[in-house]
Amino acid sequence: MGKVKFKPKSNLGKWSIGLFIVSPILFYISINVPPLIEDPLTSGGIIYGSAFVCGIIGILRKKDYSVLVILSSVTGLFILLFVLQQAFFPNLIDFK
Repeated sequence: MGKVKFKPKSNLGKWSIGLFIVSPILFYISINVPPLIEDPLTSGGIIYGSAFVCGIIGILRKKDYSVLVILSSVTGLFILLFVLQQAFFPNLIDFK
């Protein structure tokens, strides 16, 4: 096992970080401009889920153990699990 770096070296790690950085911006746009995207929770889940998948593939296949890739993968996993929970059990956590 190599040294743990801060910045990613693989392309998948860089994609994971890029999606992680862009996702709050797209989530903000989807909330404030409703005609563009119908459900902001779904769009956020798709984007963060993509960051999670890119990060996990980068960690497992490319052995990219950078701090930012691990952070984006863990955060993407938790947000993806939250979105799936809201999709399958919408009344479990009620925001009203």
